[in-house]
Amino acid sequence: MNFPLIALGCALLVVLGHRTACGNAADERSPQNQAIAPEARLAIILNEPDDYRRHQKLALLGEEMGRNDPQAGWSMLMHKLTLLPDQQAFKVALLRVWGHNQPKEALAACETVPLGERRALAFSSALEGWAMVEPAEAGDWAVKNLTGIYRRLATARVARAWARSDPMASADWALATADEKSQLFLLNKVLEVWVENFPMDAVRWSAGLKDQSLRDLAMSKAVFGWADHLPESTAEFLLPIPDYHWMLARVIARWVQYDPASAAAWLPKLKDKAIFLECRQALLQEWAFDDPQAALAWAQKNMTANELNEELAQLWQNWAVEDAMEALSSVEKIEAANVRTGAMTQVLSGWLYSKPESFKEWAQKQEAGVERDKNIILEQLAAFLIESDPASALEVVLLMQDPARLQASLRRHYQAWKTRQPQAAATWLKEQPEAAQWITNP
Repeated sequence: MNFPLIALGCALLVVLGHRTACGNAADERSPQNQAIAPEARLAIILNEPDDYRRHQKLALLGEEMGRNDPQAGWSMLMHKLTLLPDQQAFKVALLRVWGHNQPKEALAACETVPLGERRALAFSSALEGWAMVEPAEAGDWAVKNLTGIYRRLATARVARAWARSDPMASADWALATADEKSQLFLLNKVLEVWVENFPMDAVRWSAGLKDQSLRDLAMSKAVFGWADHLPESTAEFLLPIPDYHWMLARVIARWVQYDPASAAAWLPKLKDKAIFLECRQALLQEWAFDDPQAALAWAQKNMTANELNEELAQLWQNWAVEDAMEALSSVEKIEAANVRTGAMTQVLSGWLYSKPESFKEWAQKQEAGVERDKNIILEQLAAFLIESDPASALEVVLLMQDPARLQASLRRHYQAWKTRQPQAAATWLKEQPEAAQWITNP
């Protein structure tokens, strides 16, 4: 069962939460508008051509009807609104307020909504409103009276609403519900809210869970949620707890998005070599996406030639995808020959896979030279690709200009492929007359 309109309902709750920031919302609540009869206001709103503004105004009217006359609001919903998105905008707001003030009546109205996503969203909206005043009762009602996707969505909304006022009680309730799958789902919802406001409390509560698998899952949710807001504090918290060092790499990767230099400067605090290397790799990979030049400069300053060769493959490939010529220019400035060769291979590989036509056009135009001898470059790239993508490797060889070198390399790589995958190699050769001529002719 797909629920595309549920996303709209969730978005509308955000609109309601931020309505005071919008001039249109203020206009809708003005004394002049509120003096107009609700049905007349509805007619005016439905003439609004902009979907976002119309839905926002419908949500505000639904909220008002939920406070003042929910039954009349429900009648408007049933008889005056025809478009599903418009219905959802009005209904979510109406039911949330109605559920807050008169939960049983609101839930009875939900029973009349057609089965499917509209009913699921109706129940979850009414129960969220109820959970704002009586979360335990709302949660228990959902567990006892709903099943399947209806229960899943409703209990999630209850858990989040409850977590805003009493996250620990909400988390304890989530643990007491049904099966393990439901527990994990609800805990995720609680922890999403909890870590936004009290991350340390959320982490400490998670660390106190007795079941190890549940504890690890809750800890990872809490820790990674905390890292989204305060990665340095999260890393410092984890540092003296070796059992949770496995989470540090992801925390570092998140930190890099905020402040890569600070994240890099923090790494020496890690005394365990394996964890240090894992975190350094996470740092470089994430940094390379945003600023490969800065990542490379840091790596060259802080890593040995062997380490550069082993750990920068992803950096070069990512850089080639973004700007292959810039990446090549940086490669040529590397002084260590073995590092330069490895980097060149990675750049060309990334370029070949992301933009093959551009790569081939460049390769065919290259003249021989110390750093860019086309035959050497292409032969290195073919050797790199032959195990993982033999067809691409042989196509690269065909770009070589030196006939003797081309033929020798093509025969060698084709024979290696044929030994491993004879049928695939033979099929490829039938479709490549130029290659067949090089391989079969003396």
